[in-house]
Amino acid sequence: LEEPVSITTAFLLTEQLQQILPTIQSRCQSIHFNPLPAKYFEEHLNKINLQPQLIPLLARITNSESIAVEIAQEEWFAQARALVIELYEALVTTKKDSLLVIQQNVSRHFDSKEQVQLMLDMLVLAFKDMLYIYAEQDSNVVFKNEEPLMRQALNRFSLAKITTCLEIILDAKKRLTSNANMLLVLEQMIIELQEGL
Repeated sequence: LEEPVSITTAFLLTEQLQQILPTIQSRCQSIHFNPLPAKYFEEHLNKINLQPQLIPLLARITNSESIAVEIAQEEWFAQARALVIELYEALVTTKKDSLLVIQQNVSRHFDSKEQVQLMLDMLVLAFKDMLYIYAEQDSNVVFKNEEPLMRQALNRFSLAKITTCLEIILDAKKRLTSNANMLLVLEQMIIELQEGL
């Protein structure tokens, strides 16, 4: 990249442009590819033999049919989804200790940071669902079975608190990409979420 021959064309692909050095960015032409709208991909996934309750979630975490099918069949994905629902319920109610939920389940169910990143993506979607319900866009809700709980939670939590929670989760995702200890990042995130709520 330093001194390319004039006929050289290099393609650099990234999902995190901010992590490319400015000296590299200055020599590049950025082309942004927007993902396929989730509703179109949902319609496509409905034609495949997948569990209907997984389709909205799969359509928001990937744009690839083969990856969606593969993820839907993975045991850890089912466990991650169940953990996200359990964690969400623990955070918005006082029935369970959310820190205990994380400590008991993460090391047992997740082998890699990529899997934990996906779990955090699902947690972001759960909190975004609250925003969709507030904005009366129920058709965008991913965790449909949790909608009654989300409606109850909206009576107790302001939009500012929900936004703060989203920021905390996204910050945890960022820390995971910088080689921080997975369990420590999640524990810190839970503590911050509990304080934010």
